[in-house]
Amino acid sequence: MNQKIYTVKEKQQRLLVIFKFLVSFLEKHNLRYVSCGGTILGAVRHKGFIPWDDDIDIYMPRKDYDKLLSLKSELIKEGYDVTSINDEGYYLPFAKIINKNTTIWEKKCYPYVLGLFIDVFPVDYFDLDDKTIKKIQIKSRRLFRRYQMTLRPFDFVEDMTHFNPLRLKIVLQRCLCKNIQQKYLDKYKKFEKSYTCYNGNKCMSMSISKGKILKSEWFDDTIDHAFEDTTIKIPKDYDGYLSLIYGNYMQLPPLEKRNSGHETFYIDLEKGKSLSEVRKEMNLK
Repeated sequence: MNQKIYTVKEKQQRLLVIFKFLVSFLEKHNLRYVSCGGTILGAVRHKGFIPWDDDIDIYMPRKDYDKLLSLKSELIKEGYDVTSINDEGYYLPFAKIINKNTTIWEKKCYPYVLGLFIDVFPVDYFDLDDKTIKKIQIKSRRLFRRYQMTLRPFDFVEDMTHFNPLRLKIVLQRCLCKNIQQKYLDKYKKFEKSYTCYNGNKCMSMSISKGKILKSEWFDDTIDHAFEDTTIKIPKDYDGYLSLIYGNYMQLPPLEKRNSGHETFYIDLEKGKSLSEVRKEMNLK
């Protein structure tokens, strides 16, 4: 099957439509957000998308993030959805706002179909020393990784080629205990609740920027910055944030690294399809 090839520019233009809707939706419900990662970098360095990038990322304080997840039915009425660990089979520890009239299957090893999306990362506040915060992140990532492994169908060739004792253990557990996925997910969620806090002068997103501790003021003191034909919220001290994440952020990467780095197994930006429809179209069992 020959898939249609979409240019980076085509994806960017469609992402911008989703983003404008999302900002309007968040403002309607008085929910806080701030852009993050390459989205801030693109705004500051390029006044829009990084030319070779094809995503938009935002942080949301945990309380606002949880409220967004609770508004799933309202998003669906608008032709969008929010996908999170509350959805069976979803394989990431953060949410995505998706356009339901499009189709994306990101990774072949995780049989889960999305739409064109914006990544939404929850951020937790802390009043702890840096070493303790980093330990929490390491444990959180480890617990989610174990749950994530239960979602991958067993592939003898792949699993034996890239042998992983933990992966083998989980495969065996799946054979012996049909509720193993739920047990690992419950363990992760229980730990997540144990560190969730709404106060503190430090914060961190558990799922990205490993070991990077953020300042709470970056969420409280934001500015609107030009981004393509609209504006996005970024920390007033964007230099402090970008220097922490990227170092010399105004330096362009070498040509061979100017790519999005995002994996896409299947994409159709014209129609929303189910996993079974995509499988049939791709002649997959």
